[in-house]
Amino acid sequence: MSFLSQINAHYATAAKETYWNGDKGEYTGEVKTLHGGKFYGIKMLEGTKKGQVIWTQQGPDDKVNPSHNPDMGFKGKVPQADW
Repeated sequence: MSFLSQINAHYATAAKETYWNGDKGEYTGEVKTLHGGKFYGIKMLEGTKKGQVIWTQQGPDDKVNPSHNPDMGFKGKVPQADW
C-alpha cells in the first residue's frame, strides 16, 4: 500500500470532529430516530459533558448555515415581533 493510500484510508475511517456549544466532540457513528427526526450521536471530548454522548440533528456531512447556528454568529437583521 502506498503512502498516499495509507493517508486516504486513515482519513476515511477517522472520526469526524465537531463543536457543540463551544466544546469539542466527535461523531460516534450512531444514528437514532427520535420523535420522527434523525439524530446523530456526538461523544463530548471537552467541557462539562466530557465523556457523555449528546444527540443532534446536525450530521457529520451536513453543511452548516451560519444564520441558523448561534455559535457561528448571526449577521442578518434579527426579526422583531409586531405586538
